[in-house]
Amino acid sequence: MANLDLLMRSLEFIEEHLEDPVPVQTEDIAAACFASKSALEKVFKYTTRFSVHDYIMRRKMTRAARMMIEKPALSILDIAVQFGYSSHEAFTRTFSQVWNCNPSDFKKRYTRQGRGHTVELFPK
Repeated sequence: MANLDLLMRSLEFIEEHLEDPVPVQTEDIAAACFASKSALEKVFKYTTRFSVHDYIMRRKMTRAARMMIEKPALSILDIAVQFGYSSHEAFTRTFSQVWNCNPSDFKKRYTRQGRGHTVELFPK
């Protein structure tokens, strides 16, 4: 039960801080959950199959993708900055790793399909 509680508190903390100007670190999450960094990493990897860092990256890219669909007037750079990326290139590199396409192509494809499209929590 303690592991589940740690996981739930850490997920909540991550969601609350995804769009912070300074990226959230594993140490910050562990401290907020009154756990050691290693304990958090073990629980996270065991239950989600992702490292804390990979989970945060995927959540940011999922939220960024959703924002592209819901707010098509925003530029990709605006979205990148909102999620703590200092350059279009760095954001594009990370987005492409997660979604297997660049943000411009993603935005064109899903904006044409309309707002009713849902974005998976974890892309394939």
